[in-house]
Amino acid sequence: MTDDDGELISNITLTRWVDHTIDTYGFDARSEYVEYFWLPVLGPTATCTLRAFSLILSDWNGSAPVDLVEIAQRMGLSYRAGQSSPFSKALQRLTMFGIAHHTADGIAVRTVVPPVSRRQIDKMPPAVSQHHDLIIARHNKKVLAEEESRRQHPSVPPSLGLIR
Repeated sequence: MTDDDGELISNITLTRWVDHTIDTYGFDARSEYVEYFWLPVLGPTATCTLRAFSLILSDWNGSAPVDLVEIAQRMGLSYRAGQSSPFSKALQRLTMFGIAHHTADGIAVRTVVPPVSRRQIDKMPPAVSQHHDLIIARHNKKVLAEEESRRQHPSVPPSLGLIR
């Protein structure tokens, strides 16, 4: 991130992007789902960045002061002004695919991600597409069972939800 003069902004506030629909029906950013299906979309550096941000946010309960240079260095990456460093490109990809967005004082990141789009799945090999359909079917079955359990036992906290 840079300011209006092109100077690197390193110290920001990282916050959890709250989206009740995705938080209900999506997949944890640290899950195998991300590894299997978001990795080919985001790329390895952006996926690793997403996981690092998600871990930080879980440790800090949803909001944390961070130094982006330090995070990049811990990942073995460079981060400098402009858009050409690997870490800058990872942040751009997270934003481009709706996994993060800029806020007044930093970046908001999803800790629960939506399923990849059908268009994105259709670009993957047929075996990956079939695996995705199986994962979604299992996920939906689990969600339906949890919803039924919550109707019978209202004190049970909700989990991630149904994908349609």
